[in-house]
Amino acid sequence: MSRLAPLIAGLALVAGCHVCDDHDGAEALFKVAGFNYQNGKFDQAKIIYGKVLDKCPDHERAEIGYVNACREYGNELYRSAAEMSAQGKNDEARRIFLEGNENHTQCYEVLARLIEESPQDLQLHYALGMFHYQRSTSVFPFPFPVNDKENRGKERDLAIASFRRVVEQAPQAYQAQRYLGLVLFAAGRMDEGRPHLKVFHDAQQSLYEKVLNEPAVTDEERRNKESRLRMVEREIVDICEVLGEYLIALQNERSRLELKRDRTTEEAQTVARMTREMLEVENFMKGFRLTNLGPVERDLRARSQDYLDVFNRGVIADIMSFVSAPAGQEAALQRSILQKVEQGTKYRKVRYRSIAT
Repeated sequence: MSRLAPLIAGLALVAGCHVCDDHDGAEALFKVAGFNYQNGKFDQAKIIYGKVLDKCPDHERAEIGYVNACREYGNELYRSAAEMSAQGKNDEARRIFLEGNENHTQCYEVLARLIEESPQDLQLHYALGMFHYQRSTSVFPFPFPVNDKENRGKERDLAIASFRRVVEQAPQAYQAQRYLGLVLFAAGRMDEGRPHLKVFHDAQQSLYEKVLNEPAVTDEERRNKESRLRMVEREIVDICEVLGEYLIALQNERSRLELKRDRTTEEAQTVARMTREMLEVENFMKGFRLTNLGPVERDLRARSQDYLDVFNRGVIADIMSFVSAPAGQEAALQRSILQKVEQGTKYRKVRYRSIAT
């Protein structure tokens, strides 16, 4: 259903089960289940996570793995049902659709039980948010038709509530910030969604620079470093692709309304709103990219930040030590800087879009 595989980065993971008869066997199966999940074999992952729970019923990580596998396998079945329906194989589509429903029901029921037992566990609320997010934003006509605004809207609101609970208690849960921003965009609440996506972007930018600065001497270290950098880049690209799909949906709906000969006043207002939203999404996407800095660019940015920090302190003599002016214009430059300082100009949370040397 979604290219954005749910990640639990930023949330504390519970360290396995408590007591069981075959702990080592359960851990070995747990690793196999995780391998299958990471490689998109969600049906197998679900089965193996179930075997882990047979051995250790209180294996918290396996419970989370099980609900995630149920959700993703259900999504996979919905996609298959859509393909069967498009081919006119309606009986097969219905059978697969019902199996998808069964997996999503299992996911929800287990999550509801776990949340009732551990209502403060943010990892569970994140998983519930992903469940509702994917059901509300599916590009396929399952579990709800694409134009079913009522049911998709309900699922979207539940996703917002779950992700908001996580980020309010754990702002560093950057994946929750990401999906809260996206689901708010899907709800047409872009002004609310942008700050959350920016939090995620800035965290990825910091991670990117951290990895970029790590030494890599051996071939293996260099390959690992390049792989990690590509993963960070992919995170940003994935968000832009989702926003691109949202933009296309807006364009299609606006075009449909524009083709109507007798538009109502409300429809005309909707066209105007959509036009404005499209421009806002386009502008946001232009700035939503990683700044790839080499050593020289990083040094230049650090020097620029030093200057801005000195400027914010407002001591003219210190500020002037950073700048120079053409001969004969020194006094004019100092007056200009003094005027900005007296006006209370401050540079906070500066975002570097490009750096040239």
